[in-house]
Amino acid sequence: MMETPYFLRCFYLYNMALFNFKKKINKKDLSQLLYSQAKQLSLGEYSDLRGKGGNFETAPLRESDEEIFIHERLVLIFWIVDLILQEKGRGIMAYIHETYFKDIGILDNNDESKKEMDFIINRYREYYDAYKDSDYLWLRGIINKNILREKSFHLNARDDYLTAMDFSTLVRVISDFLKKYNIVED
Repeated sequence: MMETPYFLRCFYLYNMALFNFKKKINKKDLSQLLYSQAKQLSLGEYSDLRGKGGNFETAPLRESDEEIFIHERLVLIFWIVDLILQEKGRGIMAYIHETYFKDIGILDNNDESKKEMDFIINRYREYYDAYKDSDYLWLRGIINKNILREKSFHLNARDDYLTAMDFSTLVRVISDFLKKYNIVED
């Protein structure tokens, strides 16, 4: 019987390590990591999309308010996590929202928590409606409208393209992040 060549054994072991040995993590711990990742992503892109790197005149969202931009982007990232996780993410999303409410200091304030949760749910609804229609142009327009706090959106091919690239990057980054973990029940 012929022995398997060394390079094939190495290739097999490498693939086993890469694809089968995900870190086991419970929903609460994963939600902490996801919230941290979402917060970092919401702050990180602020510079590029608003022109802080020196390209202010050509930045797609240069007219947005910094606080609104970061808040809207964080909610968008929460929605992307919800979109990727679907049903298995319901418990995770509850933990993420709880962590977020703790972070902004409204967890123990029922009125403020309800107001913020209503805001988040309305944004999710907007994004899901646009996403379900498979009209990504509409979704990009909704994202830009919300960040700029406009009543309606206008089409701008360049800005929408940059928002689309950003959205695609967010989906890829979050998907790649989640691939590292195997969710276990608490």
